[in-house]
Amino acid sequence: MSRAMKGQVSAEAAELYERFFVPALFDQWPSQVLDLAEVADGDDVLDLACGTGVLARAAKRRVGPTGSVCGVDMNEGMLSVASRAEPGVSWVPGRAESLPLPDDGVDRV
Repeated sequence: MSRAMKGQVSAEAAELYERFFVPALFDQWPSQVLDLAEVADGDDVLDLACGTGVLARAAKRRVGPTGSVCGVDMNEGMLSVASRAEPGVSWVPGRAESLPLPDDGVDRV
C-alpha cells in the first residue's frame, strides 16, 4: 500500500504545507479556537490531528510552563515539521480511534 493510501505525506510535502497553507489558511484561527476551548495557563491540552502543529504551538504559548501540550497525528511527515517548529510540545504519532494517551490525561482537546 502506498504512503498516500495510508494517509501519509512526505516531509517535503509537509514543509510546503507549513510554508504556504498555514500562513494563508490557518494562522488566523488558533487564538479563536483556544478561546472557545477556554484554554488557560496550566492546562494540559491535546491537539488531535495536529498536522504541522499550528494550534499546538499557540496552545503551548498559552498554557505556559506549568501546562503541557500533546500533538497527535497519524502523519509522520507532519509531525517531523511540527517537532522542528516547537520542541516544547510532545509530538506523538497516533490515530483518534486509538489514542496513545491515558484516559483523562488532558484538560482540553
